[in-house]
Amino acid sequence: MTGSVLASMLTTAGILAAATPASAAGVVSGGVTPLPLTSYADMQVNGARNEVYLAGGDRIAVVDQAGSVRRTFDGQTGVSGLALSTDGSLLYAGLNGAHTISVIDTKKGREVKRYDVGAACPGDVALAVGKLWFSSACAMDFSSASVRALDLTTGVVTTHATGLPAVQGVPLLAVAEREGWGVTLLVAGRDLSGSQLRKYDITTGEPDPMCWGPGPCQIAVPNIVQDIAVTADGANLVIATGAQYHTLMSVFGLSVVRTYPTGPYPTSVGVATNGQLALGSGSPSGYDNDLYGYDETGDQPTWTYDFGMRETAYNDLAPRGLGWSADDTRLYAVVTDNDGSDPVLHTLVPTV
Repeated sequence: MTGSVLASMLTTAGILAAATPASAAGVVSGGVTPLPLTSYADMQVNGARNEVYLAGGDRIAVVDQAGSVRRTFDGQTGVSGLALSTDGSLLYAGLNGAHTISVIDTKKGREVKRYDVGAACPGDVALAVGKLWFSSACAMDFSSASVRALDLTTGVVTTHATGLPAVQGVPLLAVAEREGWGVTLLVAGRDLSGSQLRKYDITTGEPDPMCWGPGPCQIAVPNIVQDIAVTADGANLVIATGAQYHTLMSVFGLSVVRTYPTGPYPTSVGVATNGQLALGSGSPSGYDNDLYGYDETGDQPTWTYDFGMRETAYNDLAPRGLGWSADDTRLYAVVTDNDGSDPVLHTLVPTV
């Protein structure tokens, strides 16, 4: 079966499987595509190649900018996090079930390397200062996690932080870089009673043992963090956690800058290069808005969207399920059944 025929069939099936949104204020739907994944974990958008990479189960799916599936990379055992090189040529995947980091050449369309990380079980991954930083927690012991760094030149793995909570999943990572502030690694460890947000200055390639800045380097965050993303200017962190709102927090001082009302159960954050924020929540009702568009400095949403319901279940916006195109004109959103299965990709075009 050719890629174009497969994509056409999947797109058609997706349109039949997903319900018409109950409401869409300021958003046009650009297509609905069911994904050939058993579950969903993470997304990366490659502006250099106009492709979207979506990970889940033991597979990574490649989707074009219109939302059509072009190919898959199989054998990605327990893939749980993705990171993309600055030029878009290499995709790094943390394989929690294989104790490895896989490297995919996006132009050649194939896996070209694997790094063995020993007993570590990679979770989330992030590129910074010539290293691939990754959180680790293994299925046999989710009580404690760590943060490690893979030197991409030597292949050496160094453990930098241990004892992070991971009962509610491996810690999430984000990197903030801003002139005069250096490079900061932000880590959200997730426990039953909530989350711990920590920051590390990694400008030199090693976490600075000193805590610089007017505020603390570690704070408790209410409830379980489902997603984190750094704003385009590198100054703030958007957090999906708690209830009824997303939080904007200063990277420098870890203090709350503002909150965005978004309804119950925040799940996902998408940050555009022009300051737009897409904020998703898992509404308990099939007829409430699931997705809110905000200007970073705004107090009210500029647009909203409801994914509606499937025939047999809700369409829940997946944790870490949002990503903007490089030109900020399209928003990619992954929804799943209420048990996290049957992921479906929506390509949306905000019009305001």
